Amino acid sequence: LRRLENRVQMLRDAQTHALPADAEDRSRVALALGYDDWDALARALGTEQPLIAMRSLAGLGGEDRLAAAGTVRQVAERYIEILLARDLPQCVAVGGNCQAVPVAFQIATALALAGHAVGSLIFLERMLPLPYGGRMLILFGRDSRRYNPAFQFANPTAGWGRYLRDGHCAIIDGTHGQFFRPENIGSLAEALRREIDAAAEGGWLPALARRAELSAKIVSEGQRRISIRLRNPNTLAFEAGEDSHI
Repeated sequence: LRRLENRVQMLRDAQTHALPADAEDRSRVALALGYDDWDALARALGTEQPLIAMRSLAGLGGEDRLAAAGTVRQVAERYIEILLARDLPQCVAVGGNCQAVPVAFQIATALALAGHAVGSLIFLERMLPLPYGGRMLILFGRDSRRYNPAFQFANPTAGWGRYLRDGHCAIIDGTHGQFFRPENIGSLAEALRREIDAAAEGGWLPALARRAELSAKIVSEGQRRISIRLRNPNTLAFEAGEDSHI
């Protein structure tokens, strides 16, 4: 809020605490705060693709400080609360840019538990080493020498299979922090459109098949053996297959 107040006062070089009523002045304040990215992406995706955008963590402090303070978790919980209060479509794609990747991961998990089909989880310029069973796309900038692992490793995706069941990578134009500029936004939007379309073609898991009950008990504490029971409480049967291991 202090940062917003500062930008508002800079607009007319006056001590004020009121947001400007003029649309152009509001846009200037939004640009000064770095919120122009949302409009740029919405325009590039087109009116047929709804977009809900939330403030990134950039500018709130260093990543270590954020993690130590629990800010990532708090932000994720607040955004999840906001999203679940909305009339969301049954099928969604969730994305996060750099520092917002852990937030996107928690949002996708919460939406899935709430009965929404998360067709794809999309990360920009960061890989999160946590197991994820759904479809995932990770985007890196063609010129992003610091964040694109292709500049650092001969086989940059070698270890991803340990965490991802259906993960893949794509390269887009630009470098870190420049993807929403006019010369790069088209490449980002096209990659997102392709991923959303591909996820839809793959089919969405029906809401009636997205629950499972898991219980475990110790069989032999000395031998470190446990018995795990998986029960299907849904009205649809779990299909046997390579992915389900049934």
